[in-house]
Order: sequence, then structure tokens, then C-alpha cells
Amino acid sequence: MQWIYQNLYNFEKDWHFGFDGKGPGNSISSQSIDFEQTGDLYALGLAFAIEVYHGLSLGITFNYWGDTLFKNEWEQNYNVRNKSTFSFNGTSVSSVSNSLRKEHFSFNGFNMNIGLLWELYQKDEQKLTLGLVFKTPFTADIKHNTEGIDKFSNNGGVIQTDITNISRNEEMELPMSFGIGLSYQFSDNFTLAGDVYRTSWDDFIRIDSNGNKLSAISNLPIKQSKVEATYQVRLGGEYRIISQKFGENYIIPLRAGIFYDPAASEEGADNFYGLSLGSGIAYERYVFDIAYQFRFAKKVGEYILPKQQFSEDVYEHTVYASLSLRL
Repeated sequence: MQWIYQNLYNFEKDWHFGFDGKGPGNSISSQSIDFEQTGDLYALGLAFAIEVYHGLSLGITFNYWGDTLFKNEWEQNYNVRNKSTFSFNGTSVSSVSNSLRKEHFSFNGFNMNIGLLWELYQKDEQKLTLGLVFKTPFTADIKHNTEGIDKFSNNGGVIQTDITNISRNEEMELPMSFGIGLSYQFSDNFTLAGDVYRTSWDDFIRIDSNGNKLSAISNLPIKQSKVEATYQVRLGGEYRIISQKFGENYIIPLRAGIFYDPAASEEGADNFYGLSLGSGIAYERYVFDIAYQFRFAKKVGEYILPKQQFSEDVYEHTVYASLSLRL
């Protein structure tokens, strides 16, 4: 039995856009959009494993997605400013609208991860192992709070201000996912592994307070959404330094890998690629791991602003760490 506390999703994002154009007649318009998103989702897991037959092991992790050490929440802040200028009877007239929004979401749910390891072949230190994993779909409870201020002005004078403050109870359906992998251990020190993993993003659904089902990827009605499942492909290797210097075995792994990690979208999957490096230490009942990941993509995200011919290049640098205690 083992307790696991993981940071599984990070929502950090910061976007700034600006648009200029011509409207009807001789009017000129401009728009600026500032978007900031923060927050994380964590899961507290209780894991069990058993060898059901020689060379065949089964593992189950029960995951609680709720507030424990940290809060399971994220926040979105919008600032949209529109300005238009036109001439009327020789006089320049300008109008400005400014919309501020703060969206806060809290998240609570439960699911299970089920894994299977099957030792297909072994001779001396060499070993071929098949791995299977299945993550159950689940429905999470969402508390959604919206605060907003809308201001409209004409030639510098504020003519209207609207204030919004709404709290809603919603749900989010998280999709099923599963994967299959193979690893070959050449010796006690060196192992190569690869896997393919499928996530049913077409079943990633947000149910609003009115019961409407929307794609959690694009926010389109689920019947109109074209989001499809994605397939990840990963290949990696591990070299382990094993020592008994302190009287007990300690292991220091050196890991490296490459991967293809597409992101679901309305325009077909956005192609992301990456590489990772990692290490750590396992000593007695304690296991510490740390990894660096570089993930990148070119000209993705076109579905975000479909009418603006928008796309972006993405370069992500992420560090992951975990600490486990074997009971």
C-alpha cells in the first residue's frame, strides 16, 4: 500500500491580443484582449498492488480529487477593451467599452487507475514486460463563480456600468483513457520502454447549470463539436546506478525519453513533440523522482480565434517532482 499525492494539471496561461480594423463607413475600430489563467488540480491516491500469479501483477489506485494539501481550483481573468472612432458632421466621435471578468472554478471528484504488469519473458537479467493501464471516466462537481464589470463610454464620459456576480453549480465529465506499453530489461542496470496511450477527449464534457452539454475543449455544444480522441506515443530508457554503500540498497536512475503528445482541438489534433530528462533516488522506503520536460509545437491553436487567422508557436519547459513513501 502506498499514498501518492500528485499535481496532475496546471492551468498557467497568459495571453495578450490586439486587433485593428475598419468598420462601416469611415469608422476605425480596435480591440485588445488580456487573458490570464492560474490554478492546479491535485489528486490524493491510495495505491495497492498484488501478484495474482507468478509474473502477473495487478495494481489499483483510488484517486480523490479535492482540497487536501492544496486547493483544487483554477481562475480565469479577462479584460476585453473595444474602441471605435468615426466622424459625424465633421466631429470626431469615439466610443469605448471595457469588459472585466473573473471566473473561478473549484473541482471535486473521484476515479480509479487500474494497471497490469505481465512478465512475458525472462532469462537471467533479461526481461520483457507488457504493461496495461486504464483510467476510469468520472464526473466531477464544479462550483463556478463569475464576477464582472462592463463599462461603456462615449467621448470620455461613462454612460453605463453593469456589474455581474453569479454563482453556479456545474459538472464536468472527465474521459476514459488507457494505454499499452512494452519494456525490455537488458540487465539490472539498463531498460528501454515504449507505449501508446489513448484519451477520449470527445467525451470531455462540461454540463452547465442549465443542463447544457458543452465540449470542455472548445465550449461548443457537444453535438456540434468535432473534437476527437488523441494518441500519445512515447519512447524512453533508464540506466540505474545501484549501490550498497550504506548497508541498504539505494538506486539512482538516469532517464531520458522522446514523445509525441497531440493536443485535442476542433480543427484536428495539434501536433506537440518533446523530450524529457530525469533522475532521483530510492533509499529504503523513500523514493524521490525529478524530471525536466521540453514540449513544443508550431502553428497550433487555430481554433481559439477562428475568424482572426490566429496560430501560435509553443515552447514549454516543465519540472516535475514526486516523493513516495512505501508502507
